[in-house]
Amino acid sequence: MSTKPRIVAPGVIYHVYSVGVHELQMFKKDEIKTFFLEQLAKTIKKYCFTCHAFSISLNQYSLVLQSNDQSISLAMQHFNSILAKKVNKVLNREGTAFSSRFKSSIVEDDRLKELIRAVHLEGVQLGEMSLDELDHYKFCSHSVFMGNCTTELIDKEAVLKKIGIESKEEYLQFIKDIGCNDDITSKLKEIKRAKQGFLDPQLYVIGKADFVKKVIALDRCRRLHIANHISENVRMETIHEKVARLLIMEDEDLYRAGQSNVRSTGRELFVFICKSRYEFSGADAARYLRVTESAVSRMLTRFKNVENKEYLIEKVLEEMT
Repeated sequence: MSTKPRIVAPGVIYHVYSVGVHELQMFKKDEIKTFFLEQLAKTIKKYCFTCHAFSISLNQYSLVLQSNDQSISLAMQHFNSILAKKVNKVLNREGTAFSSRFKSSIVEDDRLKELIRAVHLEGVQLGEMSLDELDHYKFCSHSVFMGNCTTELIDKEAVLKKIGIESKEEYLQFIKDIGCNDDITSKLKEIKRAKQGFLDPQLYVIGKADFVKKVIALDRCRRLHIANHISENVRMETIHEKVARLLIMEDEDLYRAGQSNVRSTGRELFVFICKSRYEFSGADAARYLRVTESAVSRMLTRFKNVENKEYLIEKVLEEMT
């Protein structure tokens, strides 16, 4: 089944979230949550994003980010790769940490206030804590807005001004009025459940019709631009070379099928890097490997089960930069 497309546009507000594999409880240790915030600060600085809100629950996280000209995909793939390695190290485990790639949706500015409330109340909605406990929970930016914690991630005064709230008391009242004309939580749930996004990309943009139309147009232009950028600056031959060098393969090995061995891992890693990082099409990857598009899809599915995939991805990308 096709995966949801990534809608990407400059200068927009994103709701970004990731969920750990079933019953992992990836954020059960404060050491991991603290690392999360430290790495998030480095990531948004590196990619020139602004963080408006964050929330870390027992097995998932949610962020409200405002983009610049950098790709949300590159930023979050980099972030999740580093985070997954830390989770596995601290929890003394191997394998995939996240249940799937990170999810994102774009939200119009005038819905930012509602989005922040939905993100801040995530832990309460999941039954992990009460609102009183949330007031002092340093791993959710609600505690920052309440004045109980500080962080370099959030410019509290700037965010409050942006959403039209003038005091802590007004903010707290807004948080408590969750049942009053708030449909953004249900919209976010619909987005999480959606499967065939290629048919309706506007499902992943929350806002008025004109805003949705504008974002889709920007995303379409971005895709055309990236295609040109890839054809001029990133060649499949280069990715091939880096994968073969990392896995100590002969160059020709990538064209030969294998079963649960270095060759199969190399082919799957190559396809993943091409499609997910540099947005080559499945047809492009199929032509290069001399296989069918359905074979490329199967490689991507199998790659999800490669135990050290985050490490392999990171090493190839390091060689590409």
